[in-house]
Amino acid sequence: MSETNRITAQAARAATCVTSIMVRLPVKPADACRAAAVAASANNFHGFHLTEREPLLGLDATFKPNRFNQSLNHYHRLVVEPARLAAEEGASVDRSALLDELAEAVGEFLLPVVPAVERIVFEEISEHL
Repeated sequence: MSETNRITAQAARAATCVTSIMVRLPVKPADACRAAAVAASANNFHGFHLTEREPLLGLDATFKPNRFNQSLNHYHRLVVEPARLAAEEGASVDRSALLDELAEAVGEFLLPVVPAVERIVFEEISEHL
């Protein structure tokens, strides 16, 4: 798999994860993106979550290389902010469990940036994010 395809696949996994979290909480993607301040305008929110139709494509779905934003920091905020919004509405939210879901979804994406000698430690830490 080329580097571009690998990054696209991992960004898609992150977007799939945060979309799943938004649906379960339930928080509208536009509200989550606005609260997380991931883009300057609503016209740019589409790069952070799946459309209503895309989850129906299944796990083997492929996406265009620039379909999803590739900033892990944004996806982290797209877990934290929907959790906050849902909690404000009275929902019981386990933010740590939601962050664990994201860590599992993007662990493979992060691994190449961790030096080989630190990967075992990193893998142990990422299991507890």
